[in-house]
Amino acid sequence: GVVLIPDKSTLYFAEKALGAYRLYDKNLLTEGGALFEGHSGSGLQDFIKCAVKIPEQAPSPRPYTIVGSRSHPSKEVKAFVEARRKEFADVAFVSAGSALKFCLVAEGRADIYPRLGPTMEWDTAAGQMVVEGAGGQVLRHDTGEPLGYNKQDLTNPWFVVTR
Repeated sequence: GVVLIPDKSTLYFAEKALGAYRLYDKNLLTEGGALFEGHSGSGLQDFIKCAVKIPEQAPSPRPYTIVGSRSHPSKEVKAFVEARRKEFADVAFVSAGSALKFCLVAEGRADIYPRLGPTMEWDTAAGQMVVEGAGGQVLRHDTGEPLGYNKQDLTNPWFVVTR
């Protein structure tokens, strides 16, 4: 799985047997938007040499952090956050876009990402691989089973991403 966050010059990638990694490089992209030449041609091992395996060391004490959609807020997510506020003394909600939410959980910068709204398989597959490569899980909200793919209907059920 590969997730590129162009405005942060950050590339997250994972391979089942090797784990998950974060590559930050201000020169990651060329002006045309392609990966720069220094990381092309040598394959996955070239990227791994330049990257940091995630999750890194345990983060310093911080609030229980929930990451959620900035463009798709819902009453269900608000209720989820309020329930966590009753469970934990200190809760922070971080709004983030797209697949970055998966990556924040994978890195250990967030504890949970509840997606209580519609997504499609192509929205989640790469992020799920990064999370699982970092030791996390993407679970169906209704059954607690891992989020699956290649279904007849490509719409995902609600899910929760955890460390």
